[in-house]
Amino acid sequence: MKISFILLTNQKDLKKYFSVTGIGMVPKEIREKHGADHKFFTKPPHLDDLTYCLKINRENPDSAIAILSDSEYRSNIFDLEVPTSILQARERNIKTELSRVITFWIKRLNSLEQTFKPMGNRKALLLPFPNFKDTTAQQLWSSINKNLGERTFSLIVEIEKLVSHLRDKEFPKKKGGYRDKYFVDERGYHFQYGHERHSRPVVEGNGHTAKCAFNSQLRFGLPYDFERHYNLSLEDNRNLKGRQFVNCHNQTHTAESCDHLNIFPNSFIN
Repeated sequence: MKISFILLTNQKDLKKYFSVTGIGMVPKEIREKHGADHKFFTKPPHLDDLTYCLKINRENPDSAIAILSDSEYRSNIFDLEVPTSILQARERNIKTELSRVITFWIKRLNSLEQTFKPMGNRKALLLPFPNFKDTTAQQLWSSINKNLGERTFSLIVEIEKLVSHLRDKEFPKKKGGYRDKYFVDERGYHFQYGHERHSRPVVEGNGHTAKCAFNSQLRFGLPYDFERHYNLSLEDNRNLKGRQFVNCHNQTHTAESCDHLNIFPNSFIN
């Protein structure tokens, strides 16, 4: 798999080593097992963190992303649901520390990709969780995102728990002869991962943030098909008018008269 590693730092020696060494930071045995199709980017001083990371993501749409930073660097990038690591470059040799962290993310992202690959798992893990009201699912989802970069966290085990729980919530509608299955939350809202591609999430203007943009294309740092959305409806296709949801930048979206909503994995609604 392809991974774009982005370094955020003001340390000149760290920048130089990262830029010059590139794929050489990946141990030979890791390259042989997982491939070496990785890129290494260092943020220039004239761009802010979010702008630069969005630029790299936009220019490498089929690549996973992991962001690295030194312990003294302060950035709002860490508020995003993107793989990040704080380098202990002062406590360890730069070469050793970068090799350690990059190896960790190559292994973790490859493992995530394998878990994410089957469609049954993918459509569960791409749910717009801020709008899927299920206590167990939201607790697991929160814990997974919080601990995405923690070495001792059993990430795949917890993801498999989440998928298993969600599959227990997946049913066809009882009326109307619908064959498709829907993930059903505690309010009775039905979420079907749609086959159609007739729109894209809007991520600029009107209150949108960098988080809207990142989450519209990446989940766990992995790229996904951003043109597919969920169809949200009720069991009997009743009118959703007046029902309230949360959009991709945490504002309230009140449904107009309709029997379903298009809601993307990042919670953009149209």
